Amino acid sequence: MANSRKDKQGSRFGGLVRRLRGEESPRRRAVLAWVGWIVLIVGLGAGAGVGLRRLERQVMTNRTIHVPAAIRVQIMATPGWMPVPVAQELSRELTPAGLDFHDEKAASAVFGLGQSSPWVRRMIRVRKRLSDDPRVGLIEVEAEYRQPIAKVLHDGAEHFVDAQAVRLPAEQVPRWAVRVRPAGEAVRLVCFVEADELPPAVQAESIHYIAIDGVAAVPPPVGQPWQGQDVAAALRLIRLVCTRPYANQVTVVDVRNHGGRISRSEPQLRMYAQVGRGRRTDIRFGRFPVPEGGDYEVAPERKMSYLDTYAQEKGGLLAGMNEYIDLRFDELRVSID
Repeated sequence: MANSRKDKQGSRFGGLVRRLRGEESPRRRAVLAWVGWIVLIVGLGAGAGVGLRRLERQVMTNRTIHVPAAIRVQIMATPGWMPVPVAQELSRELTPAGLDFHDEKAASAVFGLGQSSPWVRRMIRVRKRLSDDPRVGLIEVEAEYRQPIAKVLHDGAEHFVDAQAVRLPAEQVPRWAVRVRPAGEAVRLVCFVEADELPPAVQAESIHYIAIDGVAAVPPPVGQPWQGQDVAAALRLIRLVCTRPYANQVTVVDVRNHGGRISRSEPQLRMYAQVGRGRRTDIRFGRFPVPEGGDYEVAPERKMSYLDTYAQEKGGLLAGMNEYIDLRFDELRVSID
């Protein structure tokens, strides 16, 4: 009997040991495995939630640092004749109101504003980038600009135009220039709109604009071309003259008789040359030949060669030597004074 009790106790003890060792039925092992997987998945989910919250905080922190708080439109390769205040004003004009640097239409909005500016002849490229300061976003503009080359006189006022007769804002046209020579560079001009903008104790020169007098059409709005063949002919003549060393002596191109509207026998285009308050010389250019051919008008290049020769023989002077210089014939004619 004693041995029987011992055998039963041993059997119960062995079963407990087997259960502690996991030597249970396959069903129990499967349940335990499922419990383990559930604990693992819950743990991974909690960890992922914590990680996502940390990642979100990091992204928002970086966004606060790297999203530009200020936008600046920057004019690239500013032409030398354009004064700094004009370039700065153009930059402000090309900045759309409420511009968002990350707006995909920001660059096209700046491009459109540039196309409507009277100073812009042709937009080339608009590019967005961060500046060295990541809080500032740059929109860089590359363009071709309209340079004033003449002034049209009308009703006592001066209206400035470029080579294509587009009227420019008179209050922004450069009037003064200073010659500077940076170390190791060639001499260049720095231009200013008003005399009070000039640096102290510098030698400045007034920028010479040839006047066009006697146009038939009224002034167009700023940014629009001046209508009329008389203006176009005057600008064509000015483009021939402006590269000559005596260009500063030519003060006026007179188009009042363009097309022979006053007299068929008088020159259609005249220039006047004058130095200071000295004697004025009438330069009788005539007209440009018709493009179809068969015109016996003297070629403009030959007419300009007459002027070149005359100036060389007169020590560089056009003005004050003779009352008139007539370029319309097969040889140069001048007044007998």
